[in-house]
Amino acid sequence: MGLREDIIKIAKAEAADIICFAPATRFERDDPIFSILPEVKTVICLAFRILRGVYRGIEEGTTYYQFSTMGLETMEETVMPIALLRVCNLIEASGAIALPQRRHYTVMAEADSTNPEAQNDAIFRGRTQEVQMRFEESAVLCGLGERGMNGTVLTDEFGPMVRYCFILTDAELEADPVKEPHLCDRCGACAAACPGHAIDPKTGEVDRWRCAVYYDGASGLKNPFMAPDAYAE
Repeated sequence: MGLREDIIKIAKAEAADIICFAPATRFERDDPIFSILPEVKTVICLAFRILRGVYRGIEEGTTYYQFSTMGLETMEETVMPIALLRVCNLIEASGAIALPQRRHYTVMAEADSTNPEAQNDAIFRGRTQEVQMRFEESAVLCGLGERGMNGTVLTDEFGPMVRYCFILTDAELEADPVKEPHLCDRCGACAAACPGHAIDPKTGEVDRWRCAVYYDGASGLKNPFMAPDAYAE
């Protein structure tokens, strides 16, 4: 097997569900990948499914912690870093350079941005985009999926229920094609389904602060722990 096939084999053995590759030439010259690793030749995307079961407990009112533990913390802090390191070790053993890239959830390029998966008092705002990759754009360029109306990356296999990370390498590897958009028809169902009304039904623009508040449990319809007088004012 060649290096590309070995990468796919190791990544799948470490729980990656989708592995796709893009040539660096597919990215604009001002993209952060070129400041992160100037000699980058290939961008590798590893995607991991979020189990459908971790959402059911929230929807059905039985268990509320599985998403935050198994769907978020364990995935981002254990499963994905181990997969990244295993694949990077393989690439560097072949004589190439490999640089793992995962999201830094406390770093925000926008001065007024937030993240519902991080404590607000821990967020560093106003940082330039060069501190980390443009994750959604990079996923699309690697062939993972297409951007939905609200900016989420949609995959054929799992819809939006994936988490993904990247490896930058100076090894030249066969690329996957960019997916032709075919899943999102901008019907507005995502906006209608959002309990926080954080998605503009016409433009798809997301109110990040409103999204963060409702993601953290502001919906009285979905959060049984909400105090009865929480909406008194």
